[in-house]
Amino acid sequence: MTHIQEWFRRLNELDESREDAAHELAFRVLATSALDINGSIIRVDPTDRLVEPFGSMPARMSVMHFLDGGDATNVRRSQALATQIGAVITLALGRRVRVASDEIVARLDGADHVNFIPSGVNGRDLYGPISGNPKRLVETMLTRIAGLSDDDATPILAASELHYAATQLFDVDLHTAFTLVVAGLETLAGHFEAQPPTWETYNDAPHWDAVFDRLGLDATQSQAMRDELLIDKHVRLRQRFATYTLRMLTPGFWRYAVRDFTPSYSFAPQSSSFLGMEEVRTPTPMDVIVPRESAVLRRRLLACYDARSTFVHAGTKAMDADSPLLSRAGAPISNTSPLEFTALRRILEWVLREEIAQRSHPAALPDCILRRA
Repeated sequence: MTHIQEWFRRLNELDESREDAAHELAFRVLATSALDINGSIIRVDPTDRLVEPFGSMPARMSVMHFLDGGDATNVRRSQALATQIGAVITLALGRRVRVASDEIVARLDGADHVNFIPSGVNGRDLYGPISGNPKRLVETMLTRIAGLSDDDATPILAASELHYAATQLFDVDLHTAFTLVVAGLETLAGHFEAQPPTWETYNDAPHWDAVFDRLGLDATQSQAMRDELLIDKHVRLRQRFATYTLRMLTPGFWRYAVRDFTPSYSFAPQSSSFLGMEEVRTPTPMDVIVPRESAVLRRRLLACYDARSTFVHAGTKAMDADSPLLSRAGAPISNTSPLEFTALRRILEWVLREEIAQRSHPAALPDCILRRA
């Protein structure tokens, strides 16, 4: 059952005699023009605020309201519902509509001003202040990229773009961002962990062997059929994905720690101010979010691949958006559950850097220097 269908059911079952039977939810919406929907199951109030998202077309902000029943504290359920409503509005209008479903509403007691605060716990290490010397770090990476062969550069830069896209999407659509990270690792594995298909590793081999026996084919005929069937076959992609990733996690990976940052705000009755990002705890050792035991990590990597497949092919969302909170609090995590987004993204980041470092013969950058006047 989808989030919207469950929502319809909860609304149909509301006990109108109870004052607390329903609670109102609000989410900010961006669209090409201000939305105005009134007297319906959702209400969208237009505002005169023009928002100019970085690198995108200007959009008008509106505020969407709807009622819901059941547990008013179930923030993740409300956010998932808001995302699906946004998907339906986009489909109905044929226009780009963005619902800020990751936000929560906050206001001071007695104040009319409403604050919308990002609530995401995934990927917050990406919001930290830049450390080190940006010029040196970027030049070093460009020098290494320049030293890659064309054959190696193609999959590495393709995976880098998938990683880049995931960093742009994770706070908007976590499941799509997670899928892009899996795709990045899969791209690298497909190039650098290439395994010629063999009959022993072909998933459908037992079925076809039985067919050959039933047809009475001799050894020569059976082998000829096997050779034909193996042409262009992709063999055990899940296992190749996990095997490659495990091989690339060299000892240096485990020496890294994950830093966590959270937004800090100042609130007043009629306004709020963003103060910056603050580090909220000591860095989390990598082996807290990525199991170090090879057998366990393989199972969880396979679960990541399966989560990607079920999302792409069936629309099933296997990710738990709150898993970062659980893992950092020391709560037990199933050995067969997917890794959290931050863990898998850090793996892809590490693997990309390792492939670049191992395969590059650093070359001088073109002699073209830009300086401020």
